[in-house]
Amino acid sequence: MRFATFYLALALSAAAAPHTEAAFAAFFDTVVPDTLSRYHVPGAVVAVVQDGAVVFAKGYGVSEVESAESIDPAHTLFRVASVSKLITATAVMQLVEAGKVDLDADVNTYLDGAWVPDFDGAPLSLRQLLTHTAGFDDRFLGMAAQRAEELGDLGAYLRDRLPPRVMPPASAISYSNHGVALAGLVVEEVSGQAFTDYVQQHIFDPLDMTRATFHLPPDRIAEAATGYDYRHGTYRPAPFDYPRTPPASSLTAPAVDMARFMIAHLEHDPALMQAESYRSMHQSPFRHHPNMPGRSIGFGEAEYNGQRVIQHTGLLWGFSSLCMLLPDDGTGLFVSVTTDATGAYGRIRGQFLDRFFPDPRSPVIAPAVPDGSAARVAQAAGSYLHNRRVRSTFLKFGTVAPQFAEEIQVRAGDAPGEIRVTWPRTNYAPRVYTEVEPWYFRDVVRTKEGARVIRPGARKLAFIVSDDGTPTHVAMGASAYDRIPWYQAGNLLLGCLAAGVLVLSAHPVVMLIRGWRGRKQGADRSLRALRCAVSLSAALLLCFLAGLGVVMLRLEHYAIGYGPPPYLPSLLALPLLALPCAVVAALLVPIARRRNQGTSGARIYYGFITTVVFIVLALLSYWNLLGYRYG
Repeated sequence: MRFATFYLALALSAAAAPHTEAAFAAFFDTVVPDTLSRYHVPGAVVAVVQDGAVVFAKGYGVSEVESAESIDPAHTLFRVASVSKLITATAVMQLVEAGKVDLDADVNTYLDGAWVPDFDGAPLSLRQLLTHTAGFDDRFLGMAAQRAEELGDLGAYLRDRLPPRVMPPASAISYSNHGVALAGLVVEEVSGQAFTDYVQQHIFDPLDMTRATFHLPPDRIAEAATGYDYRHGTYRPAPFDYPRTPPASSLTAPAVDMARFMIAHLEHDPALMQAESYRSMHQSPFRHHPNMPGRSIGFGEAEYNGQRVIQHTGLLWGFSSLCMLLPDDGTGLFVSVTTDATGAYGRIRGQFLDRFFPDPRSPVIAPAVPDGSAARVAQAAGSYLHNRRVRSTFLKFGTVAPQFAEEIQVRAGDAPGEIRVTWPRTNYAPRVYTEVEPWYFRDVVRTKEGARVIRPGARKLAFIVSDDGTPTHVAMGASAYDRIPWYQAGNLLLGCLAAGVLVLSAHPVVMLIRGWRGRKQGADRSLRALRCAVSLSAALLLCFLAGLGVVMLRLEHYAIGYGPPPYLPSLLALPLLALPCAVVAALLVPIARRRNQGTSGARIYYGFITTVVFIVLALLSYWNLLGYRYG
């Protein structure tokens, strides 16, 4: 087995670097500046903790491009976005430990009024909220305020804007900001304190996190680094806005404060809670498959170089952050950068783990393809759409864009037991997986000797199947993708829309070329009405789609968080006006045929163009663009 000997020698030669301050400094002083340059990031901060101490903390670049002010890891504030959820989960676990809440009780027990509806008779629990298995629809519209005084009350916001539950609870992981914000509201209701006051008293103060806050007042904004959007060679400052889901999104803190929080979790600091409560948070109570990473209380689970990692990332306009713990080694890494390019912290994390925690494992021989694999692969073939997506508002149209709702295609591969996974409308390279257990697939490769092996860190994929054995979801990492019928595939829907736009755009040209505006046809009132109705509906739809395109091109990507653009109601009125015109046209088509009005070509054409109008209207209805679906 020469290949195994080779890989073993390679693994042994990649010995871990010593975990000393000097080693960390030498590493980060090389990797971070290079990463900032590659991703056009003005500033970053890094902190490493180990064995109960901060062993390295340093800022890189500048906190503000205009002033070129340096970054102080103990004082410069960073907006860590969804890393906030770790604080909220810790607060909930404190209340669990105190016997004030039960992770598995109906969440309505702790709210002022039973206002979270059941889903098919199933209530919602805090455990499901904190593991992102509550089954909420996603929502971005109106999630942020431009000024602090516009925020209002968390409970009032969630009562009005909590997304609907669209999946059975505890059936799949589907990330939800609103779900964790609801857990934060439980902290308020049970403790009798505002959420910001509770975490200050029960988490920040005991850990001496002196600068961390969930509510940064205007007079402290200057203490925070400025986030940027890099476009066309220019750094554009991101707006400092205020998420309406503070427990899920609003933590602002320096790296040293985040280091203290990591130490508390790694060392099971009794200043916050008992060791058993930490262990409960760090375990992974929900996985899509026993061999796949999952979600614990607050933390996401992952595996890098054979190391089990629990972590949380954060993404906000102008910022992206990582808080990662290696519980078995007592090490934690915090990284935050002043751009929303997540590849920046991803590169730092990957190189950090490769340098200090190299993978000691060797490839293993892949098991034989299990019996019945061909039938399972045939069953699994189809389209799957990421289950974290918008379903209930007009932003459902965003599901055709891969950055908002990733779609994958699964097809049978070339060899027995193989599937081929592709990403439509992206430049991602296809991936090939081989079944190693029923419904569980790995990235299997062949060596020069022809052996089928699974390399260390090889990708994993699993199918979630219903009781009757039908695959309903694909799981990759801790993400799940819903199986969708063929007629909901993004390329097909976009193709139909493009064809409809082309036909409607050609309609006035066809009318002129064919001479269907002639005097003889114009004398027939019903045919003239048909021509007017179908032409008006086509014109209204074309104006709407053109306006929608302009909105998508010109609207800043963060602005939708403040609510619908002011001109959107007028724009959405156009397809509503087109609908009755289309109905009139549909009623007049058979009348024109029955009365033999106009030429046969004209009658066929008007029937065709009316059908196209209804197809476009059906697409708009599917995407919640026919009406005012603000949620």
